[in-house]
Amino acid sequence: MNVGTQLKARNDDDYRVFAQLGVNNICGYPPGDPQEWNVQVLSAYREHVESFGLKLDFIPLPLNSHEISFAENPNIMLGKSPDRDREIDLIQNIIMNCSLAGIPAVKYNLTLLGVVSTDDEDWRGGSTTRAFRYENALQEPSLTIAGKATEDMMWERINYFVQSVVPVADEYKIRMALHPHDPAMPRPEGFRGVDRVLGSV
Repeated sequence: MNVGTQLKARNDDDYRVFAQLGVNNICGYPPGDPQEWNVQVLSAYREHVESFGLKLDFIPLPLNSHEISFAENPNIMLGKSPDRDREIDLIQNIIMNCSLAGIPAVKYNLTLLGVVSTDDEDWRGGSTTRAFRYENALQEPSLTIAGKATEDMMWERINYFVQSVVPVADEYKIRMALHPHDPAMPRPEGFRGVDRVLGSV
C-alpha cells in the first residue's frame, strides 16, 4: 500500500510536510496554464517533486470537478462539436507529454454537476466533512447550462471522449483514472436535469 494525497501543495513547505508524514506518492499540479504543459514544463515539475523524496504518480487533466458552468473544458461534457474536438486535442497532447516527461498517470472528472453537497457533518476524529442528503438538496437552478441531460446523451459524451482519448493513453502507456460525478443520484429522479449513468446509490 502507498500513502498518497491529491491535496494541491500551496508551496514547497507542503511537499516537505508530505514527506515528513510518510506521504510518498502524490497527485501533483503542474504550474501554469494546461495549454502550456509541454514536455519541458512537465519534466521540470516532476523533477521538482522528486527533489523532496516524493513520487509524482498523477497529474489532473483540465477536466475538473466543478459544475459545468465553471469547467475548464466544458464542451466535452456539453457534447458541442467542433469545440469538444479542440478540447480533446489538448487532452491528447497532455497525455503524450506526460509519457515523454515520465509521469505515469492522469486523473480526470466527467461531470455536469460537480461535487454536490448539502451539509457539513461530524466525522472521524472530530473532523468535519461534506455530506450529501438528497432530501436536503436544493435543485436551484433546476437545470445546469447543459439543460436536460438524458442517460443516452451522457453516454454519447462519455463514449466520444473515451474513444478519442484512450487509444492515445494506450499508445503512450499512460494510466487514466476517472472520477464520475459525485455523489451518485437516485434513479429515475436524477439531479438538476442530469440522469445518473455512473456510480451507485
